[in-house]
Amino acid sequence: MDDNTKKEILGALIKKEWEKKNFTQDKLCSFIEIDPRNLGRIEKGKSFPSFRTSCKIIETLKVEPNYFFGFV
Repeated sequence: MDDNTKKEILGALIKKEWEKKNFTQDKLCSFIEIDPRNLGRIEKGKSFPSFRTSCKIIETLKVEPNYFFGFV
């Protein structure tokens, strides 16, 4: 699996999870302290989140790390 595919899958999983938890993109960005444009790039598979951002997403959405990275 190439990196672009991994980015797309991860971005889709993040978006699916915050929608499931009834968050808005702005609310999640506020909690994880990133700009909504950055989260948009992650969700669209344009970039990977940093380690720090990944940890904050996992903590905020209360998911196991394997939920986001188990497909790798």
